[in-house]
Amino acid sequence: MKLQYLILTFICTLFLLLQPQKAFAQQSYDAITPSVVARIIQEAGLSYQSKFDESGRPRIVVTDSNLPSEQFEIYFFDCVGDVKCESITLWSWYIPTVGINYARCNRWNQRNRFTRAYLDGDFNPVLEMDIQGLGGLGRQNLVILINAYIAAIPVYAEYMKVDMSSFEPR
Repeated sequence: MKLQYLILTFICTLFLLLQPQKAFAQQSYDAITPSVVARIIQEAGLSYQSKFDESGRPRIVVTDSNLPSEQFEIYFFDCVGDVKCESITLWSWYIPTVGINYARCNRWNQRNRFTRAYLDGDFNPVLEMDIQGLGGLGRQNLVILINAYIAAIPVYAEYMKVDMSSFEPR
C-alpha cells in the first residue's frame, strides 16, 4: 500500500511539474523575429517600416509622428538569416529645448532600471533598451518590455526638456 501511494504521488508530482513547462513552451520564442516585433508595434497603435541596415540586418523604423522622439528604431542582432535574432535594441533620440549635460543622463540611469540614457556625439539625448531572446523569451514578457519602452519615450522626452507641444498621449 505504501509503495502504491509513493508511485501515485510521484506520478501526480511529475504531471504537475510538466504542465507549466508545456504551457510556457507554447507561449515562448527561441528567438526574436522582426515579424513578431512588428506585430507588437502595431498592437501598440504605432506605424512602422521594415528595413535593413548597412550590414543587412533587419531593423524596424517606427514612423508614428505622435511620439516626441525625433527617431525611434529597433535594431536586430545576431540573426540567422533575417528571420531569427538573439537580441534587439530599441533606440530613440531627441532634440532638447535647453542644454543637457551628462549629470542629467546619469540621474535618469540611476532612477530607471530597464532603459539607459546617454548623449550622442552631437549632445542629443538618446534612450535605449536591450532585450535578450537567447534561451527563450515569453511573448507576454516581450510585449511588456516593448510597451514599457514606448511608455518611457514621453517621460524621457519631458525629463530631457524636449518640446512636447505636438505630443498627444494615447
